[in-house]
Amino acid sequence: MVIDAGHGGKDPGASGSHSREKDITLAVALKVGRYIKANLPDVRVIYTRTNDRFVPLIKRGAIANKNKADLFISIHCNSNNSHKPYGAETYVLGSDDSRSNRNMKVAMLENAAILLEENAKSNYDGFDPNSPESYIIFSLKQNDYKQEESLVLAQKIQNQFKKRAGRKDRGVHQAGFLVLAGTYMPSVLVELGYLSNYTEEKYLLSEKGQSYMASAIYRAVKSYKHDYELENNTATAASSKKQAVKKPSKKPQTVSSGVEYRVQFATSTKKIVVTDKRFKNIKEVSVYYHNGLYKYTSGHFKTLSAATKQQHKLKNMGYSTAWVVKMKGDKRFSEASKTPSKSEIKKQSGIKNSLEYRVQFYTSPHKTAISNARFKGVTDIEVYYQNGIYKYTSGHFNSVAKAAAHQKSLRQRGFTDAFVIKWKNGKRIP
Repeated sequence: MVIDAGHGGKDPGASGSHSREKDITLAVALKVGRYIKANLPDVRVIYTRTNDRFVPLIKRGAIANKNKADLFISIHCNSNNSHKPYGAETYVLGSDDSRSNRNMKVAMLENAAILLEENAKSNYDGFDPNSPESYIIFSLKQNDYKQEESLVLAQKIQNQFKKRAGRKDRGVHQAGFLVLAGTYMPSVLVELGYLSNYTEEKYLLSEKGQSYMASAIYRAVKSYKHDYELENNTATAASSKKQAVKKPSKKPQTVSSGVEYRVQFATSTKKIVVTDKRFKNIKEVSVYYHNGLYKYTSGHFKTLSAATKQQHKLKNMGYSTAWVVKMKGDKRFSEASKTPSKSEIKKQSGIKNSLEYRVQFYTSPHKTAISNARFKGVTDIEVYYQNGIYKYTSGHFNSVAKAAAHQKSLRQRGFTDAFVIKWKNGKRIP
């Protein structure tokens, strides 16, 4: 993965009373890298800069692409004419109609770095960071990116900022950041906080503040990595060695009648025809609509091994997040989506209107099917919508002790942010 410390050298970025954005972003970026190296040894960390030097925006994305990175995280700090705003937020590439004017102003501040570059007009096809008209291109460019994966990572980062670092959560948003437009992999831009707010500036200048923010980003990456490997049936180097000892099954894994394996390799907010030239070297391209996104698959396979071979081919072609999915017709299929038995329905309805405890273990700005592979092995899943976020719970318990035991098991599965909530009359209560 690539960690990008925003600004640097002749580009100081935003300024506070006693701080410069470029210094804080570098300090936090290096700490994030150290946490990942120490705790995720199978992850290769690459920095766009490790000292106070100027790196053009176009080169930052190029570094990630050249190294075939799986993730790109650009770290920044915010500023405002008022001293009141504070809190952390994370962006993905695109445009958000509900807050486009505000988001565009944030993007304009970060994109202004190109004005310090030589040959900026030719490097960015005449893009003017101060012209709102220039930002129209980003509503189209987002189609080419792993929008869903970027949003998932962004939400995980925000969750960690709120729960681990105790920062105000300003949410996940979309805007036209040039540094994100140049990457091929899931990419996010983090705004750690406002240097224009005296209290927040003091926090971001402190060793404690920088460590907390870096730790939060690391934990989000760890959680994202766990979910990604779960979905893609991949493993770390350590677990792969263990699996190598096992004798492979002579019988290929096949699917039941009407079900097949495909390899999902791209997503888009707008429908792209399967004959599009960008898919010309990919065989048997199909598209299905799921959770507000058009998702593109390759092949129709009867066995998992055959689909896995195609997955490797697509990854070698640059689709680093390609993964195998089960399909039945034009819909995703999972064994976990079976209809509950009458006894289970009766049991659940019996406690519906009484006080119960559940374990909340996952959140997302977009609705995820409970049959999704990332939830494999998690029982009694339900979802509710609150404050613009879909929140997922597991279990129905009549005591805190039982819920706490389930919370522990979910954390061991990798859902490190799982916590117990109270539920009554169809609603979460304090």
